[in-house]
Amino acid sequence: MRAAKNPGPELISLLRAQAGVATTRQLRDKGFGPSSTKRWVDARGWVDLGRGVFADSSPSFTGLCWAGVLLAGPDAIVGGDAALHLHGLGPRPQVIDIHASDLVHRVHQPEHWRFRRIPQLGSGTPPRANPGVAFLDHLDAVQDEGDVITKLAELLHQRHDLRRYLAHLVRERTRQRHRGLLRELLEGTMVGIASPLELRYLRMERLHGLPEGSRQASLDGGRFVDVLYEKYSLITELDGAAHHGGARNARDARRDRRHALQGAHTNRVTYADLVPSHCELARDTAMLLRHRGWPGPDGLITCVHCRRLPQFEARGDQAA
Repeated sequence: MRAAKNPGPELISLLRAQAGVATTRQLRDKGFGPSSTKRWVDARGWVDLGRGVFADSSPSFTGLCWAGVLLAGPDAIVGGDAALHLHGLGPRPQVIDIHASDLVHRVHQPEHWRFRRIPQLGSGTPPRANPGVAFLDHLDAVQDEGDVITKLAELLHQRHDLRRYLAHLVRERTRQRHRGLLRELLEGTMVGIASPLELRYLRMERLHGLPEGSRQASLDGGRFVDVLYEKYSLITELDGAAHHGGARNARDARRDRRHALQGAHTNRVTYADLVPSHCELARDTAMLLRHRGWPGPDGLITCVHCRRLPQFEARGDQAA
């Protein structure tokens, strides 16, 4: 039996560039014909991924992305959750979405890939949708608005530079799921927003016509507070699910006392105050602001959840 031909330097370089994956045509162009390929599959541990695509070992996630792109055709890219993962912005998905304007083969839907006839531009190696497009594609499968808020806050915490681009994309994508919510959150100022809880609080202010406090501001030049209504000497501190007791609570109490000595009241808000409904918190915040001089309306702008609260002081306006 003839010894299996070894891959040359050009083929080794190609395999390294494509995470160990190549097509029959690419192999042949590098001097590695079908008989050599078969011998390496039979004796050297290469993997036949089907449709003339091979891997030089059990493929990694990146290798599977490359295989999907090579299977689909010259303009194919990695999309959706797989693209987010390649950008370092999400977990590894079970199935890799491959988008192409015209699939070269009538590719069946194997366990690793989901092929979609979607024309999209991509970049990188392997080519993938840009993070903004991939994120909005991901949100198309999210039903709960609360999850949308959480996911958006987490993304912008990692990549705050994406906010303006996301706002532009949402304006352009008229069929985007949760489009109204996304425009509401993305098109206003979001300076200082660093967590899902802070984003939920910002939405509460906007839905109910409350003034928007300054984020990550300082009353006395010392440590920052979460939200400061400086004109009304009112502070809101957002204590999330990870807020711990003991020494942390003691430090918070000392800060609250120092702020009180300066004439400022601290309103501590927990996750339970904002989820699932923020309407009672909106009412209480409005009362605190009015007590400290806010010349707000006689009643709040109401949202669809407000009617569930007993004796909710409301205006005729309705927020979406």
